[in-house]
Amino acid sequence: HTFDRYFFDGTGTAKDFKGINTLITEGFGQLVENSANGGALTLAKLDEAHDALRTGTADTMLLNRTLRRKITTLARETHSGISLIDVGDDSFGRQVMQWNGVPLGIVGDDETGTAILGFDEDPGDSTSDCSSIYFIRYGADEFVCGLLGAGGSFEVRDFGETEAAPGHLGRIEWYPGVAVSNKYALVRLDGITNA
Repeated sequence: HTFDRYFFDGTGTAKDFKGINTLITEGFGQLVENSANGGALTLAKLDEAHDALRTGTADTMLLNRTLRRKITTLARETHSGISLIDVGDDSFGRQVMQWNGVPLGIVGDDETGTAILGFDEDPGDSTSDCSSIYFIRYGADEFVCGLLGAGGSFEVRDFGETEAAPGHLGRIEWYPGVAVSNKYALVRLDGITNA
């Protein structure tokens, strides 16, 4: 859960790595505003954000559960003859809801139980009431990928059994990160209110 939080909101300071919001701010991705002061999600804005991903179709859309429900409601209410929402399988064979062929990845809570992609962003009107949707195209050499420091290895130090309870004490040294090789492989649609 800590990695998930840093994946979005990491700043690159003492105990975290630069997350995708910081990387987008630094020019390593695209930002599409839903509305300057926050507004309801529309299918047109979803299309605009997906079109800003100029490397092809996104591999996933990362969002919270509330925004997933809003997308399915918009798709059902807007189009009667065709379906913009369907169900596919992920690489593990689990069913995944898809919008326009792009899997919707639900981002849950962090280690403290706080929503990682909650409605706590300031859209420009000094009120924290917005969230974002992220369109990502993955690929190690040309798009967006995760990093493991120290040559991709983990170092585990075992301190032995504890006296008080069954179990071992240990420490894992791991240096994760995110790399964006193409700024057109990452898009953030921000300023979405819970309306």
